[in-house]
This record gives sequence, structure tokens and C-alpha cells, in this order.
Amino acid sequence: MLPYALALGALVPIGANQRAVEVHLCCQPQNDLFRVLSAAGVRCARHDTPAEAVERAPEGAGVLILAGGYPGKPTATPLEVFARARFRRLGLYVEYPSALPDLEVGAPRGTGWTQGWIVAVLGLRRMRTSFWELTAGSRIGEHLDRLKPLSFPGGDQAADR
Repeated sequence: MLPYALALGALVPIGANQRAVEVHLCCQPQNDLFRVLSAAGVRCARHDTPAEAVERAPEGAGVLILAGGYPGKPTATPLEVFARARFRRLGLYVEYPSALPDLEVGAPRGTGWTQGWIVAVLGLRRMRTSFWELTAGSRIGEHLDRLKPLSFPGGDQAADR
């Protein structure tokens, strides 16, 4: 869960006021990230299809297309959606994609949290901020105790440090 929250940094334009950021998500209504962001006071809008999310997001906004069938079914996103997002200068993140423009998507393999952390660090650097500064005014800390078992199902000792 935490890598998803950090990955949002990759979707925020440089110099953007964090209070004015609005994130558009294509996901199921019960999606955990959507529920946590909403509860934490992050301005976000949920859409049923990738095309709808890309069309309704304002130019330059961030769009997250989240996997609803992981790990059994990759996220199908029409290639036209990628083209439209690029034309509208949207930051686009597709979780567990079945296809990507001009790239071959191979068979899934485990990466742990590495991929999420890389995206998160690059996004935060682009914003010239840190995770702590980004979340300083939010209520996300209220949810961490409840979410820790989801992020560390084996009771990972590192989560308690």
C-alpha cells in the first residue's frame, strides 16, 4: 500500500501546490487505495473505465489505472487511452498492465516493493519534496496501524521500527 501512496508523487507536476492536486483513479469502488486517499482528505475522483478517467481528468493531472484482478488478470487498457493521456499531458500509472505502447510486456515475476519504491523516489525527487513533507498536512497517519497488517502480512519486524 505504501508504495502506491508514494507513487502518487510521480503524477504531480513540478511546482504544484500539494493542496490543489487532484488524482483521478480508475478502480472498483471498494479499492483500498481509493478508500484510504478519500479518508485522508486527498482530492480524488473515481472512474469506472480507463477512457473515462483520462477524459474527465483536467489537463496535466495524474491518473491511476488500478488492477482489479491482480494477480489473476492483468489490467487491460486500450492503446488509445495511452495516446489520449499523452496528448492531454496527463501523468499516467497503470498497475499490472496487460499491454503498453511500444513495449513488450512479459510474463509476471515477483519484484517485491522495489518497483514501487523506484517510482516513488523518482516522483518525490521530481516534486522536490519528501514523503514526510508531502503527507505533513494529511490524516494518513490515522490509518497506518490498521493498514500495517495488510502491508506486512507476516508481521514484518521492519514495519515496527
